[in-house]
Amino acid sequence: MIAYMQSWTPRRLTPQDLPLCLDLAVDRGWGPEEARWKLLLSIGEGWGLDDPSGGLAASVLLTRFPPDLAVIGMMLVRQSQGRKGLGRCLLEHVLAAVGSSLVFLYATELGQPLYERLGFETCETIVRHIGCWNTPEPPHSPGMRTLTASDFDAVAALDRESFGGDRSRLLSGLVAIADRAVVLERGGAISSYGFVWRNLNHMQLGPIVAPNHEAAQLVIQSLAHGHESPLRLDVSNHSSELLAWVRNRGLAPLRSVPLMTLNGTRMPGDRTRLIATATLATG
Repeated sequence: MIAYMQSWTPRRLTPQDLPLCLDLAVDRGWGPEEARWKLLLSIGEGWGLDDPSGGLAASVLLTRFPPDLAVIGMMLVRQSQGRKGLGRCLLEHVLAAVGSSLVFLYATELGQPLYERLGFETCETIVRHIGCWNTPEPPHSPGMRTLTASDFDAVAALDRESFGGDRSRLLSGLVAIADRAVVLERGGAISSYGFVWRNLNHMQLGPIVAPNHEAAQLVIQSLAHGHESPLRLDVSNHSSELLAWVRNRGLAPLRSVPLMTLNGTRMPGDRTRLIATATLATG
C-alpha cells in the first residue's frame, strides 16, 4: 500500500469545519468564499485530511445529483503539504464512493494533470468573465418576472431536462441566498430562469438556463442590472455570439475552464440550454 494511505485518513467535513475550509482556501490563494462553502457543505459531501500541525491539509467536495450524476469540486491541498499524494488520496476516496455514477469536474490548471492521470478527459469548456455591467436600463421584456415559490417545481423540472440530473437541493439553497431570481415565460410556460447572488466582493450570475441566446440575453440583463459590485459569469462556450455580447457589456474574459468527465463519458441533458454555471464546484 502507498505510504500516504497509511498516514492520511479522510474524514467527513461538516458545517462546523467552515473556518478550516476558508483558511485552506486562503492558503491556496483563493478568496474566503463563505457563502459558497456554506452552500456546498450543506448539499454535498465534504472530505478532508487533517494537518498534524493544525487545520486542514487537503479538502474535496462531492455533490450528487440523482439519479446518477456526481461532481467533484473544491479540491485543495495546503501549500506546505504539496507533492505528498494528498490530492490523489482524496480523489480516489470519493471516486470509490460514487460507484457507477457519471463523475465530472471543472479543472484548475494545477489540478488538471492529476485528473488526467486518473482518467478524466475534457469534453467542453466554460469561460469565466468578470467586470462591471455597462448597460443602463434593461429592455422591457414581456414574460420576465421574479421567481416565486409556486414556480419552483417548474424551474426544477426545466433544470433536470437541461442538466440531466436533479439539482433541486442546489436550487433550494440558492433561493435562500439569492439577491435576485427571475423566470422568463413563453407560451404560458417557463422557458428560462436565472439567479444572481453575492460571493465575496462580486455578484455571481448563475445558474442560467435558456433555450437560445436571445432568451439568455434577457435573463442576464435582468440579473445584471443595478449592481455596483463587479459581476462574475461562468458562461458556456456554446455560442460565440453570446460570448461577444457579454464582453461588449463590460464583462471581460479571464480564462477558459475545462469540464472533464471520467473516461470522457458524454454529459447528459440538453447542454445547449445550460448558459451559465452556479459554481464550478456544482456545474
